[in-house]
Amino acid sequence: MQKQESDDGATACRAWLQAEGRKSLWLAGVLGVDPTLVSHWLAGRRQPPPAAAEAIEGLSNGLVRGAAWNCETTSTEQ
Repeated sequence: MQKQESDDGATACRAWLQAEGRKSLWLAGVLGVDPTLVSHWLAGRRQPPPAAAEAIEGLSNGLVRGAAWNCETTSTEQ
């Protein structure tokens, strides 16, 4: 089964959190969102809103690109 593009952000985010030794609960706290919502993002069931995708990109120093979530971001960098 081929991985869908919409899973790229979730996959990258899970890998980044694991490499940093962080949990989804930490990410939820930093972003000020419900932990269940982050769980949905990481499972690929939902996409974060553009502001959250950009925040994750910043927190990960660009390792988790906002564009990987397939949501429109306001960032001018490509």
